[in-house]
Amino acid sequence: MKQPSLFKFATSELSQDAFICWLLSWASPENKDIDVKLHHCGLALVKALFAKHPQQQSPSIIETVQVKKQDSNIDVLCIVNDKFAIIIEDKTHTTNHGNQLADYLGKIEGRSYAKENIFPIYFKTYDQASYIDVVEKNRYQVFSRADFLTILNNGYDAGIDNAIFQDFRGHLQKIEDRVQSYLTLPVSKWHTQSWVGFYLNLQKQLGTGLWKKVNNESNGFMGFWWGGKSGKPYLLLEEQKLCFKIKADDQSDKKKIRNDWYKLIKSKSSDANFTLEKPARFGSGKNMTVMIASRDYRKTTEEGYIDMEATVDGLRKIQTFLHAIHEHV
Repeated sequence: MKQPSLFKFATSELSQDAFICWLLSWASPENKDIDVKLHHCGLALVKALFAKHPQQQSPSIIETVQVKKQDSNIDVLCIVNDKFAIIIEDKTHTTNHGNQLADYLGKIEGRSYAKENIFPIYFKTYDQASYIDVVEKNRYQVFSRADFLTILNNGYDAGIDNAIFQDFRGHLQKIEDRVQSYLTLPVSKWHTQSWVGFYLNLQKQLGTGLWKKVNNESNGFMGFWWGGKSGKPYLLLEEQKLCFKIKADDQSDKKKIRNDWYKLIKSKSSDANFTLEKPARFGSGKNMTVMIASRDYRKTTEEGYIDMEATVDGLRKIQTFLHAIHEHV
C-alpha cells in the first residue's frame, strides 16, 4: 500500500519554495546538533548552488546561513556569511516571464553585495526546451531536477529518515521516473511526460530542436521542431507523425508557397529512403503542412519499445533530405 504524499497535493511553486528554504536552513551551523545528516545535506545543497558559478569565488567555510522567502518578490534568497547572496528563481511547470530575472538580480545588486558575490540560480524541477535566451543571458545558471535529486539521493543514502525529506525526495523521483518512462514503456503507451523525455534525448542526440505542448481543437500534441531556414521548410514531430512544414508571413501568397514546396518535395521524395504523402488537407495558416511521412518515424524493438539509436539514425537521414531540398531553391 502506497503511503499518502503531502506533495501530491502541495503541487504549487510556493510549496517547493518552502521545501528549498527548509533544506537550506539546515545548512546553518547551529542546526548541526539537531540533525547532523540533514545539516550535511543542507550544506551540500548550498555548495552545489555555489558550484553552478565556477568562475566566482565561493566561501570555503560556511559560518552563517540566512534564508528569506519572497524578499522583494525573489522566491528564495539565501545569504551566506552575511556576504554572499544566492538568488533562487524557483520554477515547476512554468517558465520565466517578462524581465523578472533581470529585475531580481538588479534588486540585489542595488544592495550592499558585490557583483562577484551574487549567485543567480534558475531552479527548475520540471523541464523546458531551452534556457539560453531567458536564463544564461541574465547570468542565471540552471539547477535542474537531476541536480537536486543527486543532493537528495546522497542524503537518503547517508540515512536521512526525516518524513518531510523522504516525502519530497519521493515526489521528485516520481517526476523523473515519468520523464524517463519513454525507455520503459512500449511506444503505444507513452504519455505526455514520456514525450518530454524522448524529446529531451532527441534534442541532445541531434544537437538542435525545440519542443512544447501545441494546443489545437483536437486537444493538442507534444511537438518537436528543427531544421528550418528562413522561408524554407522545417521538420515537425506531432508526436508519432512527422511533417514537413513551411512558415509564411502574412503578406505572402501562402497557397503558392505551399504548393511550390509540395511539388519540389514530391519530385525529390524518390531520393529518400522513406515514403512521403500529401496531408489529408492543406491548411492556409501561418505554419502549413506540406508533406507528411506515411508511417511512424519511431523505430522499435520486437517488444514495442523505442530503439533510440535506430530512430535517431532515421531522423538524421530525413534531416539530410531536408537540407538537400533547401539547396534546390
